[in-house]
This record gives sequence, structure tokens and C-alpha cells, in this order.
Amino acid sequence: MFRKDHDAIDEWSEANVKLCADRQRRILADTIGSLKTDSYLFYSTCSYSREENEEIVHWLMEEFDLNSVPLDPPAEWGITTTKAGDVSGYRFYPHEVKGEGFFFAVLQKKAEQTTFSRKKIKSEKNNAPKEELRKWIDDEGLYPFLHNDQLHAFPKKYEVELEFMQKILYLKNAGTRLGKWTGRELIPAHDLALSTRVRDDIAGIDLDLETASSFFAKKIWTQALMILER
Repeated sequence: MFRKDHDAIDEWSEANVKLCADRQRRILADTIGSLKTDSYLFYSTCSYSREENEEIVHWLMEEFDLNSVPLDPPAEWGITTTKAGDVSGYRFYPHEVKGEGFFFAVLQKKAEQTTFSRKKIKSEKNNAPKEELRKWIDDEGLYPFLHNDQLHAFPKKYEVELEFMQKILYLKNAGTRLGKWTGRELIPAHDLALSTRVRDDIAGIDLDLETASSFFAKKIWTQALMILER
């Protein structure tokens, strides 16, 4: 970003342009499988080098059966359209638009792919306390699972997808977090109180707007737990 940092020009070189273009190809090759047929890829860089822009778009079209999608941005936006054969690109030059400027192109995947490619996974025993789940919520169509010591409820129709994601990603949260499972009892979580699946026969109290707002903001969660325990 030469305008913001004048010393940044010292980092520019033809070799660095090639390094960035090669890196972009690797990133795109690793992620292109996440696109379904007819879905769109928005490709953008903060560079004006053709090697990192139009040539990358052309490579995507040749290697992965994507089509370049032409757009018609309003003239007052200050966008400069570039054409290179079948490639349509758009440059936001800093003297024409607000900001440092960038390049982007839109592509549509035509290759046949209906879902993510994935290996078969071995299902593990589900130790989630299903009976405890039913004490608190209507569990029809839900799949209970334990993540660390937290009990969650997730749509059962996506059970296989969830198990697959757990194998390859760090799972921070999924579905509704019902509370901490101690092995003997459930310590309710804030998410449980907001669930539309809470059973009608669970004890409750009427609150005024101010108190309810404090509860939603988790400001009086401790007091609420004490009420539930009583």
C-alpha cells in the first residue's frame, strides 16, 4: 500500500509478484473443492499485477472449469473494467475510489460437484445423556452430543455432517448449548433459557422488561440459576 506506507515500495519486485501469484494458486487449488456446481467465487487482491489478477482468473477458468462473470457496475462508482480474452476484471484505483484500491473478479463454477468430497469416518459411541436432554427440551428431531463437558443439541438430519466437521475442525460451538454435564446432572446454560424447545412444564417466572433485558444480556444469570435450583 504505497500511498499509506511509502517504504512499502521497497518490498515490490518481479520476484515477489511471482511469489504471491504462486501462493494464490496454491490457496485456490486447496479451496476450490468447497464450491458446488453453479456457485460463485469472488477473487480479490490488493495488487494491480496482471500475474496476480487476470492471469490467475484465466488459470482458474482453464484448470477448474469456471466461467468469468461480467458485471456492469455504475459509472459513478469509479470502477475500471479490464478485459483479457474471456476474463472480466475490475480495478478500484485509489485516485478513483475511496480507499487504497484493489482488484476483484467473479467466477462461476460449472464443473459437476454436488457436495464436498470427504472420506468415510468411523462413528464413535455417543455418551450424551439423552434422558437428561428430554427433561429440559422437546428433543424430537434433535441429536444430543457432548463437546468437552458441555451438552449440545443439534438437528439430527445433520448428524453425519457434524461428526465429519468434528474430525477436521476445532469445534467451538454447534447447535444449542444446553449446559455443563457433570456426569450426574446438568448445570443449565444461558442458551437453554433462550431455546424455543424448552418444555412447557419447566418452572418459570414472569419478568418485567428491564429484568428480562438484563437476563438476555447475561447480567443476572447467576440469580436465575439459583431460582431454577430452588
